[in-house]
Amino acid sequence: MLVSSYMPISPQTQLKCGPPTPWHELNTDSLLKYVDQCHTLQILHVHPLTRHNRTRIQCREVRHRHQAESYQNWLLLTERSTIAATLNIPQTPEQISDCFWSDLYGCEVYDPQNQILGTVCEIVNYGASDIAIITSIQPPHHKWMLPLHDQFFELISSSSSSLHLRVLMTAHQLEEYRS
Repeated sequence: MLVSSYMPISPQTQLKCGPPTPWHELNTDSLLKYVDQCHTLQILHVHPLTRHNRTRIQCREVRHRHQAESYQNWLLLTERSTIAATLNIPQTPEQISDCFWSDLYGCEVYDPQNQILGTVCEIVNYGASDIAIITSIQPPHHKWMLPLHDQFFELISSSSSSLHLRVLMTAHQLEEYRS
């Protein structure tokens, strides 16, 4: 059994599984090569878990717990449209909860006065919440670790249809999150 965080899956979903890799650094060519190396898992049962909004997936190829542990930190891949349709996610995200992590990598982050703070360089999950790691673009270079939640960020889009984030806190509050 595999555990998936924030990934709604049905037994009809085709799932690819690949070894750990910094997926946000993959470009189109390297991603296609990576997907070619992945193997397909056949889903037998899907068990929603109420704790931490996770899903336990029973696959034909993974029969025992020790087999599942060998897949720890592996990427589970499926078609974006499958997940978006399952969650009923709008084509144009209106809030943070409508976004995939891949939508936010490299996203510009602004302060409440519309001055650019930096960009989202990484997103991590330590169990309680997704954390956006923001790197400043101007010296001195700082990093902030903020929960990726609608109470901390406002999602804005530009005329070019790209997404941007605005931090919803004062400079003093923001300093508490600097790493």
